[in-house]
Amino acid sequence: MTPKERAHWTSPAALLVAEFLCWIYPIAAFVGAKSAWAAHATGHHHAVPMMIAPILWLVLMGLLFAIVDFAEDGVLGNARKADV
Repeated sequence: MTPKERAHWTSPAALLVAEFLCWIYPIAAFVGAKSAWAAHATGHHHAVPMMIAPILWLVLMGLLFAIVDFAEDGVLGNARKADV
């Protein structure tokens, strides 16, 4: 994010979490997909749950973020200041 985009965030903790997840999710997705397909290729019996787990994780984290954001701000998407 640019400095102007970072200035919109009222919560430094929310900004830190957002930036951290933007860097970590692609790496975790690649490692998870590689591991799941390797397990699938060897016929491991947990291969399908390993493939489904990242999708369920994103859904769970999306719901958790929405609940926390609503509890903090009262309105979803209100964690940033409006342009003045």
